[in-house]
Amino acid sequence: MYRGFSESYEVLIMRRKGFTLIELITAVGVLAIIFALAAVVISQSAGAQRQAMANAEITQKFSAITSQLRRDFSGLIRTAPGRIEWSQGTYNYDSIIFFATGDFQSHRTYPIGSPDKVARGNTALIHYCIGDLNSDSSEPEDQVLLRRQIILTKHEDLQSEFDIPLNSVNTDQEVLYSSLSELMSDVDLTLQHIESFGRLPFDYDQERHIANLLADGVYDFRIEILSRDTTYQFNEWLDGGDISGNDDFGNLDPTAIKFTFWITDSRGIIETYDSVNDRLRPGRPFTYIVPIAK
Repeated sequence: MYRGFSESYEVLIMRRKGFTLIELITAVGVLAIIFALAAVVISQSAGAQRQAMANAEITQKFSAITSQLRRDFSGLIRTAPGRIEWSQGTYNYDSIIFFATGDFQSHRTYPIGSPDKVARGNTALIHYCIGDLNSDSSEPEDQVLLRRQIILTKHEDLQSEFDIPLNSVNTDQEVLYSSLSELMSDVDLTLQHIESFGRLPFDYDQERHIANLLADGVYDFRIEILSRDTTYQFNEWLDGGDISGNDDFGNLDPTAIKFTFWITDSRGIIETYDSVNDRLRPGRPFTYIVPIAK
């Protein structure tokens, strides 16, 4: 009897060494659910990381733009000629040109003694604009914000090459043999020369153009002002539609300048709903206000 029981137990053990089909199907199903949940968690984690990196990139660009604006406008020479050019179209391509004081130096070297040195000066003509690309692309992520400086200098070693009228300055020239007092001796002429400045060309393949690059992926660059001129309503932000034909700093006498623009990330991840146009737009919108002291 004991032996029969032992044999029956061994047969039972042998029969239980494998899994039934139902058990296998159940196990596979459980594993599939676990893997699916893990994939969702990993995907969400990777997506969140990409979003964080894209937002960090945009924030870094915004910081670079506003830091440069703050430095330049802290030295704004209000009595010198300046100009805002307002644009019209799907996106804003406004630009602004003004004289400022500061510690300026050129990106390239010049024959100032031996060896060549960078040119330096404490006064410069500053120009902000959206670059005029050498391609036909009008996609927001392809646009660039440029900042150009033309340093005024009276260094004798630069006279032969750079003693030229302001309206003859090349688009990639960064030095002018002149002084602010000389340019101010005929304000109307200087203002006419400034009016000849348009959007700066930009080509990534041109090394001299790269020196003007402030930030890429910047578009819809809009400029508004608050004016001390009693012709306009107090505390009303004005743009080209409000003051058509009057774009001279001297006439506008601004108390503050507001810059509004969009910044995209290099991978095109970030999008923001534009309630005005009822659509998603690449990047994020920003506003930066520069107060202008009397």
